[in-house]
Amino acid sequence: MKALLSTIIAFLIFLNLNAQVGINNNSPEQTLDVNGKLKITDDANTPTAGTIRYTTFSDDFEGYNGTEWKSLTEQKSSGTPSNPVPYFGRSNPVTVGNGIGDPGLVTLQSWENNASFNSVPAGKFFLVTRIQAQDNNLTTTFERIDCLLYAAQGTSLRSSTQVRMVGSNRELVTLTGDQSNPLMILRPGDRITIFNNNLASETTINVLIHGFLVNELDF
Repeated sequence: MKALLSTIIAFLIFLNLNAQVGINNNSPEQTLDVNGKLKITDDANTPTAGTIRYTTFSDDFEGYNGTEWKSLTEQKSSGTPSNPVPYFGRSNPVTVGNGIGDPGLVTLQSWENNASFNSVPAGKFFLVTRIQAQDNNLTTTFERIDCLLYAAQGTSLRSSTQVRMVGSNRELVTLTGDQSNPLMILRPGDRITIFNNNLASETTINVLIHGFLVNELDF
């Protein structure tokens, strides 16, 4: 027993003195560097976020995210996110050459209940699947429509999310995607910003948005 305790104590001291530990490896390159196979099982201890186990209940490796166990091997076959909730919204009028600080507010309303938001709630993502730019002033003369949409937080725009809508008041200027291939993905805290291009657009517009609120991007 003394020999075993001495070995354990020596190993713990070794761990404290070395930032990198190798098993069957004298030159570890990471915090834990194993040259060989790993065997993982399960126990009754309460998990914390980042815990990994192998469970015979589902014959699967699982990771704990702080709330629940999630499969580490499951492949989604549908190509769409889990539990999407449909939302729609229409912007306030957006005048030609509007400033970024005056983006034309888009309030997104659930199809299923009275829930609504301007900025994506914490822990959620919003998949924009349909955008339509509509002429606001209903003039009969030909007018160009040219607008840009971005995901933004405050005055900060993510240019990589830019969607451009080009057409005229003689048509419904529409772009359509789907849950597997959304036109834009909004992160937690994001809102939609609209810029009515002063170099090309000739009319005030409203922008109609359709999409889905999801818990995670698991597709």
